[in-house]
Amino acid sequence: MRPKTLKYLTNKQLLTVWRHARKRDLSEEYLSLIKEEMRRRMTVTYKQ
Repeated sequence: MRPKTLKYLTNKQLLTVWRHARKRDLSEEYLSLIKEEMRRRMTVTYKQ
């Protein structure tokens, strides 16, 4: 999955991707991309 596609996932899908990435021990950069996206969504959601 490419970083650009992370933006278009629903929250549930994002969490699923995150869980699988942790299980499979994918690269740190990839995990940090997912974390960034989660953080971005929280900011968007709560700073309105």
